[in-house]
Amino acid sequence: MRLLLATAIVLFMAATPALAAKNGKYLQNCPLANTGQVDPMVSPGGVADHFHAEFGAKAWSATSTTADLLNGPSTCFIPGNHAAYWVSCFDDTDGTPICPTSASGYYGAFGAGDTEQVEPFPVGVRFLVGDSHSTTLQSSAVVFWRCDQAGQPTLNHPPDTCPPGVGVSLAFNGPKYWDGMRLVAPDFHSNMSYTKDAGHQIRIPQIQWEFHFPPAAVGKFLDSDHGILPKGRTAHMDLWEAQDPIMQAELTKCLNDPARSLPSSPLCGVFTTSTAPWIKPLVDWTNHVSYVKPDGTAGVSP
Repeated sequence: MRLLLATAIVLFMAATPALAAKNGKYLQNCPLANTGQVDPMVSPGGVADHFHAEFGAKAWSATSTTADLLNGPSTCFIPGNHAAYWVSCFDDTDGTPICPTSASGYYGAFGAGDTEQVEPFPVGVRFLVGDSHSTTLQSSAVVFWRCDQAGQPTLNHPPDTCPPGVGVSLAFNGPKYWDGMRLVAPDFHSNMSYTKDAGHQIRIPQIQWEFHFPPAAVGKFLDSDHGILPKGRTAHMDLWEAQDPIMQAELTKCLNDPARSLPSSPLCGVFTTSTAPWIKPLVDWTNHVSYVKPDGTAGVSP
């Protein structure tokens, strides 16, 4: 009897498939939109602590609102993405800002559980990734660097040297959970969390975002470092989400797609250039005729 029971348990376990993880990834590419010593999130209406480069929404200014971003043009190759992504520039030896020229990255499920619904960012949510007040180098699980060339090692500090003609890559891993209430927190962090807890239950796309700086940035301080070692200690990015309904629907569809259960699954939503076809077309951005809303019903594009 014990043998039969043990056999039955083994057969049941073999016949029951393991829950698959979600690994949909939505790739974005956003050229430079604006530069300036402004920060509509941390220093609204005023002068920011340091000089920024911003990618995506062209309507970014010291007084920007979510409506401004949504109603204005965007440099992002995916037309529905009006979000703003900004980062501190480096300082040249004469004080001239050395800013990144492009930014790109993923919105991903990155191993979300099979029963966990990945929700799109709510329109207008904003937060920081990284610590602008850090006095030490930050964890490479959140902020990481390399010379901007394939095969270069990942570092927890800006590279001191790079191959001739090669610039600097600064990348960030964003949080995974939202508190479901606050579009912004007083500290620009606590509405988000890297782990699921009692106060952060809503699974959101984890953003993995990379800024590409020219070779002149090698060996320099970030402007937010204010010349205080270690270099790169204050690395952070600001994110202000502003995506139209089509974009949100496509993110939801991609990141929760059961066919994309492996880290190597096909990407969604990327243009190789602003006019080239998508790697994995999910919606006709040329005509904007119809789309599928997050609840699965059909809708008409704006």
